[in-house]
Amino acid sequence: MNVSVIMNAIGWIVTVLGGPSAVYFIYTKIKYRKNISWKKIMKEGIEDLAQKVEKINPDYIITFSGRGSIVCSLVVTELDNKYPVYMCLLKRRYNKNFLNPQNWTSFDTSKWTIFVPDEVLNFKDKKILIIDDLTNSGETIEKLTQHLIKHGINNQNLFSMALIANVDILSRLHIPQEYWKKVEISEYNVPWGKTEIK
Repeated sequence: MNVSVIMNAIGWIVTVLGGPSAVYFIYTKIKYRKNISWKKIMKEGIEDLAQKVEKINPDYIITFSGRGSIVCSLVVTELDNKYPVYMCLLKRRYNKNFLNPQNWTSFDTSKWTIFVPDEVLNFKDKKILIIDDLTNSGETIEKLTQHLIKHGINNQNLFSMALIANVDILSRLHIPQEYWKKVEISEYNVPWGKTEIK
């Protein structure tokens, strides 16, 4: 038997065993994620964020349509709707069936086109809190912050908060500034959907 036949046989064995191994690895990664229950989020997470909002005492809050607004709504409800909330609209960049709001500014991330209500840009000297559900990449909060600064809002008046902070993003970008739980995002599920596997 020559060397090339042996190498081909080894390559074939690795290919046959590698596919199922990869599928099994992904399956176990999903199966053994830690679940964070609604009960725990409501009893610990939302109460914790509500206290942090009160400390910041923003003039208004900005959130994002979709998952971010879930957490924001729960927090604001806990505070008896004390703070006004403005919502940015998230549009998947490839979505052609989306009515773009008129007279709103917008910016792009790698995944979204984000529309910002013009009214929030008028309050240059107000304290603003950005709330999201969790940080996968930190890009959404980071780009919104840059957008607001570009339109004349002082960086010192901008604060960010998420229910769950990705350990890596927190250490590199320091986003968000406030959070309830710091985790490796790929290991957790939240009640409203699975987080992405890296």
